[in-house]
Amino acid sequence: MYYIGLMSGTSADGVDAALVEIDSSTHQDSVKLVGYTSVNFSASLQKEIIALYTQGDNEIDRLGVLTHIISEYYARAVNTLLEHHSILPSSINALGCHGQTVRHRPDTRICPHPFTLQLLDPSMVAQLTGITVACDFRRKDMALGGQGAPLVPAFHHAIFAHPAQARCIVNIGGIANLTFLDNGNVSGFDTGPGNALIDAWMQAAFDQAFDHNGEHANQGQVQINLLDTLNQHIFFKQQPPKSTGREEFTLEWLTPYLSGNDYSNNDIIATLTELTASTITHAIQDQKDTCDVFICGGGARNSYLLSRIEVLLGDNYRVKNTLTLGVDPQHVEAMAFAWLAKQTFNHLTGNEPSATGASRKAILGGIYPP
Repeated sequence: MYYIGLMSGTSADGVDAALVEIDSSTHQDSVKLVGYTSVNFSASLQKEIIALYTQGDNEIDRLGVLTHIISEYYARAVNTLLEHHSILPSSINALGCHGQTVRHRPDTRICPHPFTLQLLDPSMVAQLTGITVACDFRRKDMALGGQGAPLVPAFHHAIFAHPAQARCIVNIGGIANLTFLDNGNVSGFDTGPGNALIDAWMQAAFDQAFDHNGEHANQGQVQINLLDTLNQHIFFKQQPPKSTGREEFTLEWLTPYLSGNDYSNNDIIATLTELTASTITHAIQDQKDTCDVFICGGGARNSYLLSRIEVLLGDNYRVKNTLTLGVDPQHVEAMAFAWLAKQTFNHLTGNEPSATGASRKAILGGIYPP
């Protein structure tokens, strides 16, 4: 049973597409990657997407135009993937995608009328690919009182759970999130910024998309006073279930805390990297005294960040990446949306209430035939 998963994260750098074969004949789904491709967003498109994370002028027109463009990119990724593997659209049961998140405000303490907003025209993607689209996974969970995120814990449980081993799956995208798998129990939540602030400062200070292997962070010094100040953000004090969006952790939020100081750019990168590492490790330690930790997402490519996580966690935790579990760290999220497509297409539940806070498990999203 073939499905395709599409993912464009809060880093807004492009679309990842995973073609998977899913066998649900046993108690635990077998999810096998058949093919994978990425289509990068242009620099101008990335800039326009990130600009929508915060309030600005003429938002409705900008939103409408970007929705059309992003949908074209999604379809291009699908068609490229099929062409590379000589597979017809008719061979795919469904493709799953949640679109490009530009606002995620699920907490009633911050937003009296919580909402989440993703840019995607599923009907357009269905027409351009000839494949049934499953999408809009988050809002059903929110309608049930949940945060609509993180969505990946249910998938992590389906493919990574071990009957005798406590595991923590750490996904480091623009925002970082955790999934805890222990003796059949599943929980998870967002921890805060993953790559978002690091990438934003790298682009502003060095005109580079990211800090390759943490080279700039490794050359800087963590500014403890700045780190302590950033850690005062209200999100870090909230108890799970909780989720956040990149609009909460922007350069506009960061810049006032830099005023009047002579931090070097490398010191700022080092401090932002430490913020990501420390908020992840504190979240793990608050939940589990010991477990095996597996990293996935774009942050898995930052060797310095991983080394800081390993050091801060200490000897009670073994840190690896998901490749040791048979899944490349860069493929996990796109594969998760293929799995969610399978769940929705077959009228099966896709959320994990212990992670999102929803009142019950539910079939997520909607179906858009070509």
